[in-house]
Amino acid sequence: MSTYASRCSECGSARATTSVLAEGPYDLDILPGTRHHMLLNSNVPPLESDLESIRSMISRTGTRLVSLDDEILGLQARLAKLEEERTSLSNLRAWNMGILSPLRRMPPEILGDIFWWTLPLTSEAAAYCSPLNLDQSPWLLTRVSSRWRAVSLATPSLWSRIAISYGEDSYPPSLPMTHTHIHRAQKLQIHFYGSEIEDSGAQIELFELLARHSSQWEHLSLGLTTYLVPLLPGLRDRLPSLVGLWIQWQSPESQSGAKSIDCFHTAPRLVDVGIYNEFRAIPVFLPSHQLTRYDLDATWETHRGILALGSNLVEARIVVAFDGEPWSDPNPIADLLCLRRLFVSHLGILDYIRAPALEGIAIYIKDSTWSDGLDPLQSFLLNSKCRPGRLCLKGAPTASAATEILRKIPSVTALSIVCHPADRDPHACSAVVNTLISQLVIPDPIEPPSRSHPLIAPQLSEIQVGCQNDTYIDYNLYLKMLQSRWIAEKCPLKAATLAIHLGTTPDPQTLNGLETLHQDGLDLLLLEGLNAPSIIARWTYLSD
Repeated sequence: MSTYASRCSECGSARATTSVLAEGPYDLDILPGTRHHMLLNSNVPPLESDLESIRSMISRTGTRLVSLDDEILGLQARLAKLEEERTSLSNLRAWNMGILSPLRRMPPEILGDIFWWTLPLTSEAAAYCSPLNLDQSPWLLTRVSSRWRAVSLATPSLWSRIAISYGEDSYPPSLPMTHTHIHRAQKLQIHFYGSEIEDSGAQIELFELLARHSSQWEHLSLGLTTYLVPLLPGLRDRLPSLVGLWIQWQSPESQSGAKSIDCFHTAPRLVDVGIYNEFRAIPVFLPSHQLTRYDLDATWETHRGILALGSNLVEARIVVAFDGEPWSDPNPIADLLCLRRLFVSHLGILDYIRAPALEGIAIYIKDSTWSDGLDPLQSFLLNSKCRPGRLCLKGAPTASAATEILRKIPSVTALSIVCHPADRDPHACSAVVNTLISQLVIPDPIEPPSRSHPLIAPQLSEIQVGCQNDTYIDYNLYLKMLQSRWIAEKCPLKAATLAIHLGTTPDPQTLNGLETLHQDGLDLLLLEGLNAPSIIARWTYLSD
């Protein structure tokens, strides 16, 4: 036997307890072959002579159970005390280690850069007004420690973005909170999306507060409503720092009283403009002569006026819409000597411009456009004497259309295909993209190319495929296409992207094949879901 200290289970007082563990199991063992052993392993009733030994065993086991319970209770009390001591020491050790943390010696400017990465994405910020949320960065940073608060308040770039969207699930900030946010910033990036159904008075009041600081605006994104349009003239000649502008309309009703917008043409630094009219063309007067980028859906004559003065344009996204009039004579042709990236919604646009420095071109293709043939593209390439290395085909680019365009532009090394049929039929979208993928398969070197499967664009080093609606990709075919180009001797394929907004996902076997290509050195990116549309948009030079 052994004696140890324990506590009473009822009163908690210390007492000496004798352990029966040291006695060993021999005194409780029931040997095989004995009558007691037989009774335990059968249903035979005990005799009168058996009762004394059985009752003795019951008494001894009960005594031992009480001793074991006492010992367990003592060990549990001891364990709890040790765990409490360990937690206390662990916390004390962590606090002392924190004194030696490199974060305490990190320069404030580096800490400020780290803080910048904690800011929510602009899309999330606009949806939930999170930059003006106490539980989100940068407001949350001010509540961690005095040093973090000092660094965050001394870093104006953390406070530059104000994103406000009025909707059912949004919670616009209060005026005092917005005023404090503005006070902590130097330059401002304003994202303000109004609503026709929410309280107009609150929207006007908040926008007027922001407008009082318009001299600090560097970027302005507006979702216009009938309440906001009358406030825009007050911005004229008060935008000295504005560099980027995006305008869209909340609904057709929002455009009902708008005739034109003329408050931005005097902004001396405005160089990047995007406007999505969607419902009706609203004239917006712009400083066209200083623009380096524009993205606009408007009548052709509106575009032509901008292009005539757009000698500084580096990127243009030309979407002709709301146009019932025939286009005028292409002379004079606009010389866009700085243009590097171009998207056109109609091939006929190319008859009106010359871009000798063009590096990338994106074209929207639909049946009516394709019926016009490739004459505008051929003339444009000949007149511009450009050799674009990047080509994007959007819409419903049939295999024959894609093949013919690639043959006309042999300088293309990066091909992007954005399948977006006008009818948005998933089966039509699936057929288009799978046929295109099959045409890009490099034939087996043992079998020479045939008329039914010619060798198409072996010079491609990058292939991007994106689908913006429900799509069913033949992933086995996609894998076959990549494998054929990866092993072909004269194919310099280095990178591939497949971006699917909605649709099926590859099976495990196909995923293994794609992973093998990636491990062999192919720069492979597979995207699905909400991340896909933003990546696809970049291929057509769409505004962020």
